[in-house]
This record gives sequence, C-alpha cells and structure tokens, in this order.
Amino acid sequence: MNKRILAIALALMMCLTLLPLTAAGANYTSTKLNIPADLVVNCNGYAMTGAEGENEWGTWIEWDEGLISSTGEKITRPGLPTEDGYYYGNSKLFDSNFNKTMEFDPHEKVYGEPSPGGGMGSSWDIVANGGLIAIINEPLVILDYSGKVTGNYTPDAPLSIDPYGAGTGVNIGLDGLITLWQGQASWDGDEYKYVILDKTGKVLADLGMKYSNVGTVNEGLAWAFERVGEDEYIAYYIDSSGKQQITLDAESLYNFVDGYASVGVRVYSNIRYGIIDKTGAWVIEPQYENIFGKNGIFAARKDGKYGYVDTKNSILVPFEYDDISNYVNNVGYGIKDGELYLIKFSSEPSVETPSSWAVEQVNAAIEANLVPENLQSKYTQATTRAEFASLAVTLYETVTGNVIEIGDNPFTDTNDINAIKAAAIKVTTGTTATTFSPQANLTREQAATMLSRLANAM
Repeated sequence: MNKRILAIALALMMCLTLLPLTAAGANYTSTKLNIPADLVVNCNGYAMTGAEGENEWGTWIEWDEGLISSTGEKITRPGLPTEDGYYYGNSKLFDSNFNKTMEFDPHEKVYGEPSPGGGMGSSWDIVANGGLIAIINEPLVILDYSGKVTGNYTPDAPLSIDPYGAGTGVNIGLDGLITLWQGQASWDGDEYKYVILDKTGKVLADLGMKYSNVGTVNEGLAWAFERVGEDEYIAYYIDSSGKQQITLDAESLYNFVDGYASVGVRVYSNIRYGIIDKTGAWVIEPQYENIFGKNGIFAARKDGKYGYVDTKNSILVPFEYDDISNYVNNVGYGIKDGELYLIKFSSEPSVETPSSWAVEQVNAAIEANLVPENLQSKYTQATTRAEFASLAVTLYETVTGNVIEIGDNPFTDTNDINAIKAAAIKVTTGTTATTFSPQANLTREQAATMLSRLANAM
C-alpha cells in the first residue's frame, strides 16, 4: 500500500506540474507603430497592410504597395509575396531580403525566342510558389526558380484565368506540385476537371470531375470537396496521388502548415473553426470565428476580436485586435482602432524541462516508470484530458501489474486507447455520456476527481 500511496503522490506532483497555477501564456509586448491600417499579413517578418472595399461584384482587398518593418520603416515591395517567402512581379523573382534572384522572358520560355521588341511584358498569366513558376499558356510551361524550364503540360481545353469562375486556373502548393482545373461555371454549380502535376508536367492524379473544388498540395495533402447532393458536400484531404487520407464533415478546409490545418464546421447556424493534425484529430476543437497559424502559434478570432493561442488552446495574446497576422520571424502584427501594432514575445517560458521546484518529483516519477514518454517534455504547459488519461493508465498498470481490459468504446469523439481504458476502470466518465473531449485542457477539479477515482480503483 505504501508503494501505491507513493505512486499516487508522485502522480499528483506530476499533475500539478502540468497544470499551471495561472492561465498559460507568454510575455509579450504590443507596440503602436503610428501607421493607419485596416488589414495586415506578415511577409517574412514585414507587415503588408491593406483595406477592404466593396463594389457591385462584391468585396475586395486593396493591398498597399509597400511593406512595414518591425521598426515602422516603410519599404518598397518588389512584387506579390509567395507562400514560400519570395516576391514575384513582372517576370522577376526576389528573395526574402528583396534581392533579385531571377528575371526571365515569358515569350522566350514559351516560344523559344525573345519577345518582339525585347520587352518582358506584363500581359502573361503567371503563378509562382513552391519553387516553381507556371506560365499559363498552351501548353502550360513550368520553370524552377533558377529560370530553367522543367516541363510542360498540354490541357484538354484552352488555359485562362477567369476571376468569375469559368475557364481554367492553376495554383502551386508549397510541395512544388501544381493543381490545375478546367471547366465551366453554370447556374447549377461550377463543374471542373482537376489534375495534379509535378514540375515536369507529369500527371500524378487525374481527379476528373469527382470534386467540386481541390486545393494545392502542402505537406503531402490537399483539401478537396465532393458534391453529393444539392448544397451537400463531403470534405477530404487527399494525397498527391488522389488517395483520400482524411474524411471530414466540414464546411471549410485550409492547407496544412507545420503539421496543422484550420477546419471550419457548422455549429447550428454558424461556422466555427478549429485545428486538426494529420491524423484528422482535433487539436483545438471548433470554437473560433477564424483560426490560422504557423509554428504552433495560431491567430484566432473570438467575439469579433483576434488574439494568439497555442496548440493547447492556451491564450498567448488576449483577443483585442480587429485583425492580426501570422507570427513569423519572431514578430506578429495586429490592427487595433485602425492602427498597426507590432506584437513580439519578449520571453517565452521553457517547456522542455520542469520548473525548478518540481524537478525532484518529476524525475522520481519518471524513474519509477510512472510517466508516459510523450509527457516527458513541455512540462509548464497545461495538460489535456487525453494526456492525463495516459498518465493515469500508466500509473495504474505499473503499480497493480495488471493490464486494463477494455470492451466497447463508449466515446464518439476519440479512439484513444488510454481514454477507453480510463473509462473501463471508471477513472473518467467523459464530459458527456458519449464524449471525452480529448484535446480539452484538464481543469483542477477534473484532475482532483480523476485522481480520487484512480486511488479507489487501485
């Protein structure tokens, strides 16, 4: 019994280490740059600001021609930013430091001879991203960022970009693969044929007209929607061969970035966004009006205001901005009351080692094989319900020497074996009769209740 009491005490100390006394967060500064703006995006650490307008065709965004540095300095933007950190404009490519890295003549790349009059021209439809440049022509001509022609593709119908939906278009993902669509807009809904190409123009996936919309391939996956009825769709993430990897009941999907993707689902009459990982599991449950991010820091909108949260949904920066950018190159930008602000984390707490007061107890728990390997880091972040279930199951099976037998899964929102085992020994009853909420942060009262049940079970 003494061993069991000691084990529970060690586990309790571990839980207290994983549950900060105050809301998780990071030290940050917010500096007003005295520059008026309505919208902002982060381009390699620089702010690109803009404003939203409206006409008879709908809303549109007009971006300023310059960039703003973190010190408030205005810099001429050499072209439109690409997702991979470059700028492209008028047949010229610039790196993130605004150095021109390549210039080419589209006419020469397509026809093998310089353009008449020797000018580069700006009438070509050209897309740049993911290390590739696509000249939209017949055939489609593909270059790499050195200017070398890597391949071409001859479509079934003329290529053109039509902003109103008809015709054909090309997008390039960060993986250096091309999504090309051809079709015709109609009153009954747009019908497009989609193909995924590599840099040589080889067809990796001929998707036909199976999907009503397909995105670009980022980190091995592209989002896709299949129409199954009037205003009814099934959402997928597919790989570059067209194989369906993740199936979702969702209204909106975004590209994977650093292992995470933003997904919007219908909650009653509203669309609410959360974050999934590459298994399709919710990392942040759908609850925000918008969410996007990089490097595990997400810009989220709640009640019309933006802030930053992390992968545990802990608030890093309060929801007080009218717009906010990704946090890139150690800076973020926000808009408040029509003014641009620089947001910078001044000191982020170390999460790979325990706090000094907890080192002895945590190390003792690890040495006693009471702490699952996946919990032996990020000690000062809040724990999730799934992580606590893993800790409780490991403690139970280590101390009792018995492997927990399980039956049917009582939960509809997780297949986590430790959640099912914790329910089998009645350590948890879930957040409802059928849900466990695996990615929700564990409250102190939940921890105390589950520890009490664990003590009884042992």
